[in-house]
Amino acid sequence: KVKNEIPKRAAVNQMPKKSKKSKNRDYESSNRHRKKYDNDKEDSRYNYDSNTKHDTKDDKTKKTKNQSSSSWLTPNIRVRLVTKKISKRSQYYLQKGIVLDVNYDKKASSETKTAVIQMLDGQLIEHVPEKYLETVLPKVSTTTTTTNHVIVLKGMHKFAKGKLLEKKLNDGQGIVQLYEDKNIITLSLDDIAEWCGPLDDDDDGYH
Repeated sequence: KVKNEIPKRAAVNQMPKKSKKSKNRDYESSNRHRKKYDNDKEDSRYNYDSNTKHDTKDDKTKKTKNQSSSSWLTPNIRVRLVTKKISKRSQYYLQKGIVLDVNYDKKASSETKTAVIQMLDGQLIEHVPEKYLETVLPKVSTTTTTTNHVIVLKGMHKFAKGKLLEKKLNDGQGIVQLYEDKNIITLSLDDIAEWCGPLDDDDDGYH
């Protein structure tokens, strides 16, 4: 009888054992790849941080200059107080006064201008933020006793002085003749204010 012999299982190919030197080379290669990966992560993190915008001293200076250029507050103009938030001064709500001095409020998150206001009764109110004030315009009159002096607070003619010739209330515009070159220009009523200070020698107010 032929015996049914179960064929012997083929021997499994066994991987040759690595030498210690080979193991050391593999370990060093793995370390190099790991260090490269970590460095790439650091580089990407650094690049992200470097691309993130941070305010430098120059940026803060530019912001301050931009805030100053957009600000209209200046001494010697007539204004109206439009808030009741000024401590113990609510009786002056909607009352007029003259700006005596302008300062920067460094305690605020961003430097903003504040004013020292002299009210009609002589009372001084300090540290009034610009946002709590609005400009006042003189009455338009052709009489010699009324000066109609105004100052431009915004735009290409900023801080130029002139005479208010006409107020177009429906259009929110005013017609002003500049003292310096006698040009007649049309401006928004929000961009001019009554000028209560001295005039230069070449201004029309001295003639």
